[in-house]
Amino acid sequence: QMSKMRTLKLTIFISLFMSLLLTTKGQGHFWYITDIHYDPTYNDTNESCNKEVGNDPLGEYGHYECDPPWALVKSSIEEMKKTFATPNFIVWGGDNAHHEAADGPTRFSKEYMEEIIKNITDLLVEQFPGVTVLPVLGNHDWWPKDQLPDDGRGDNDDLYDRYYTMWKDWIPQDQEANFKRAGYFWTKLDDDKFTAIVLNTNLYLEKNEAATGPDPGDQLSWLNGILEEARTNNTKVHIIMHVPTAEASQEDQYNEKLVNLIVQNSDIIQAVYGAHIHFDQFSIYYKDTEPVSFMMRLPSISPWRWTGSNYARNPTFRKISYSAEGELTDYTQYYLDLPEANKGEPKWQFLYNFNDTYNK
Repeated sequence: QMSKMRTLKLTIFISLFMSLLLTTKGQGHFWYITDIHYDPTYNDTNESCNKEVGNDPLGEYGHYECDPPWALVKSSIEEMKKTFATPNFIVWGGDNAHHEAADGPTRFSKEYMEEIIKNITDLLVEQFPGVTVLPVLGNHDWWPKDQLPDDGRGDNDDLYDRYYTMWKDWIPQDQEANFKRAGYFWTKLDDDKFTAIVLNTNLYLEKNEAATGPDPGDQLSWLNGILEEARTNNTKVHIIMHVPTAEASQEDQYNEKLVNLIVQNSDIIQAVYGAHIHFDQFSIYYKDTEPVSFMMRLPSISPWRWTGSNYARNPTFRKISYSAEGELTDYTQYYLDLPEANKGEPKWQFLYNFNDTYNK
């Protein structure tokens, strides 16, 4: 009986969510691109390629067993501009460097990581001059991977400083200290209509030995304060992270605290966004047995197939629409047929639209 009731409540929640999307006219739009995993070694030492690639020829735009070459990265961002050149902002969801070789030598270093990030930063600036980009740090945006520090500790701490120098036109000056300390910040968007909070959830990875204590980087207490301020000012909030909540790689103590904050403030949180898993999914947040909020988990540019996975991934990105109040109204997904692209010119295509797909 409880299972049936929970299913009914979830169905009602999803129906209400879809009703909102279907009945509210969008007033603004933003691009969401994530998990690029650019591999400069593609067609050279092929550091990111799984052994399953065997003797397959590597196409110009990529291979399902490898992270992508520059040709695919460039094509994706150029296609975003061709499709819609005037977004209100762009969310750049993290994980920009490729997966490293399972064994053998690697080119990775702090400088190599910085070069990868700078190349993509420069491309975004070139294609979308003057457009605010919200950069989210992923666990593959650091070297050694996963080891993002919580308070300026470790040999690689100056990567926060270097990234801030690259992105200072996008991150508010009053958030410089937060970003340089532990890679998180908040900003107001679209003429202050709503607040975007960018979290560094890599601090909560079980493998991260550079972040410790009950609240690494004081990020959770900071988030609570920002949410309280938003509530006082009657401002709606969007929360963006790379590693989603409830991922197996997260430490339970931190995940539980973050989920509780989201649930407790679900009335002012319009949406939560995550990436990292390379799949197109969503998840539901519950208060007791009541569904109260949701997370979009966005798919990747990288076609790289997890070792042992049966699923090939075509590169994909999303355009999201929202109302004057910051409520989500629709989204459209685009993709590239990778084998076809490798036969000639890349032809990015419409995949699906939320309203058209679920208004049945």
